[in-house]
Amino acid sequence: MFFMKKAIVPLILGLVLEPGGLFAQVWLTADGETDTYTLINSVLGGNATEVPDCSHPEFGPHIKQAFDPDLAKYIFGFHIHVTPDNDF
Repeated sequence: MFFMKKAIVPLILGLVLEPGGLFAQVWLTADGETDTYTLINSVLGGNATEVPDCSHPEFGPHIKQAFDPDLAKYIFGFHIHVTPDNDF
C-alpha cells in the first residue's frame, strides 16, 4: 500500500504540471490568402477535396474564405444546399 502511494504522487504531479500532451489543440484559421483546401490539408492533414461526383461543378468550392466585418477577420463559409444535389 505504501508503494502505491509513492508511485501515484509523481503520476498525479505529472498530470497536473504537464497537461499539454493530454489535451492537444489544433487551430485552423482562415487567412484570406491561402487556397482554402490547401489550408485545411496543411493543418488537419489528409487530402480534403470537393466530392468528385458533385452534379454542379460550376458552383465552385463549398468551403470558402470571406472577410466578416462584424468579427473584423477572415472566416470559413460553408455552402450547403439541398438542390441541385445527386448524393444518394
